[in-house]
Amino acid sequence: AASSGATPSTAGTYALCGMLAGILGSLGKAGSALGFILGSMILAIYFNGAAETMLYLRDILAGSFMFFVVPDRLTDRLTAPFARKSADLADEKSCSRRIRGLTAERLRKFADAFMALSRTFENMAKAGAPSEKHDINLLFDRVADRICRDCSLCLHCWERSFYDTYQVMFRIVESLEARGRVDESGIPAHFMDKCPRINDFVNAVNNMYELFKAGVIWKSRIGESRSVISRQLEGMSRVIGNLAEEINTDISFIGQLEEAISAALKREGIKAADVAVYKGLWGKYEISVRHDSCGGARKCTAVIDRIVSEAAGRSMVRSDEECPEYGSGECTLKYIEAENLRITTGVARMPKYGSKVSGDSFSFMDGNSGKYTLALSDGMGTGHGASIQSKAAVDMLESFLESGFDKDTAVDLINSVLVLKSDGDSTCTMDIAMIDLFSGEVEFIKIGAAPTYIKRDSRVEMIRSASLPAGILPGVDAELSRKYMDAGDMIIMVTDGITGSMADDEQGDRVLLKYIRQMESLNPQLVAESILEEAVGRCGGQPSDDMTVLVAKVWKKPL
Repeated sequence: AASSGATPSTAGTYALCGMLAGILGSLGKAGSALGFILGSMILAIYFNGAAETMLYLRDILAGSFMFFVVPDRLTDRLTAPFARKSADLADEKSCSRRIRGLTAERLRKFADAFMALSRTFENMAKAGAPSEKHDINLLFDRVADRICRDCSLCLHCWERSFYDTYQVMFRIVESLEARGRVDESGIPAHFMDKCPRINDFVNAVNNMYELFKAGVIWKSRIGESRSVISRQLEGMSRVIGNLAEEINTDISFIGQLEEAISAALKREGIKAADVAVYKGLWGKYEISVRHDSCGGARKCTAVIDRIVSEAAGRSMVRSDEECPEYGSGECTLKYIEAENLRITTGVARMPKYGSKVSGDSFSFMDGNSGKYTLALSDGMGTGHGASIQSKAAVDMLESFLESGFDKDTAVDLINSVLVLKSDGDSTCTMDIAMIDLFSGEVEFIKIGAAPTYIKRDSRVEMIRSASLPAGILPGVDAELSRKYMDAGDMIIMVTDGITGSMADDEQGDRVLLKYIRQMESLNPQLVAESILEEAVGRCGGQPSDDMTVLVAKVWKKPL
């Protein structure tokens, strides 16, 4: 009725009438028709009986009459496809939500089970702590049982003169703790004169004490291992719990933006079968476009790239695409929000003089969470053995971060693995920098590592660490600091072979700071090579330790 000569009030008229029809729809056809008529009458009164409004009222009365005479079966048949589609969509969403809920619940139970195991091992570690006093008493009980049981003076020494014998045992313990073994000089003369088996007694005490020391060491290692396993299980529990929360998080789809992209694609002659826009786990836009293939010509991708970024109002980059190379079919393009920053890196290294293998290992990791990670590890010692330790630490860090472990859990697990396999020499430093490519925030994690330097033009800031290397203590002693980086800033990470060679009248880290301050190069590779060359030159071309320099420069991404 309003298809010709319609005024701007038309949309408002039908909106109000439709709303009232819906409100009274529970009364059946009569209620819907009455609601529609009431809406029109209200507007007629509001517009003071304007002719155009009364014309709409006549049309509405005629339409209401037709609505009454059309059989219910026909209207049900006409609306059934839409009703089924809506119901199917609601059922699909409900089913998906239930599946995610059930999966999350199962994962939470797994997390609780791992946490319970963690507490069990921790309690075992505390309960199994060696009691030195108890073990010393047991040592002398065994010596007495082996040497004194069938001795004619056993009753005299261990019952009638028990107090005197006990004092002698204390003197023997003092000698054992001071010298590691006992001889005749550590035993009172009156006891030696009285004991007919003094030589056998001394030998038995020394042999039992050796077993006692070995037992204390093994009990301590078992308790330490239980504590480490407890921390590993606790870390696994945290990871599984976080995964459960991520699975159960509702993804927020942005329908208005989906419609805008679909309309823009249609104007360009591209028929989109599906457009999905949502915010991912990191709170950043992710967009998926499924459309008819252009036969592998890729002519449409540039157009879609532009439309997606323009509609989203931010720079979006294509992260994945699936498209048939030949013939017909459908293409799926996936986009993620582009980072604001990018990183270029440089590395320079040299093994200890006379060695072919460096004990330092490093890694550059560009993660899918908008973070770029630099890692540098210095194994204990030099050469092949040190290389095995540092490479294991870096490889584990890469695997844990790529698998979705948070940095704290990853570092804790690496430390615990090194502790478990440690024979006293399996230790290494860990120097990690995690750069947020959206905000520019950098998290520095240092475990026994040499200083890290941040160069901003002619200003240089040094980040120190006083922690122990990884693999020494069951609990990791990491130092965390946060800084913000701007375009043009550089991060410079070195191993102690560099700072050690720089030392003269000043500490090597201070000398290196001054050297970095006067450098003018903006190329991270040239900066790394220059620092290594200076360090090697200062030790006469014969480094006494492995040397490695990592440099990362922050750039602003072009729009």
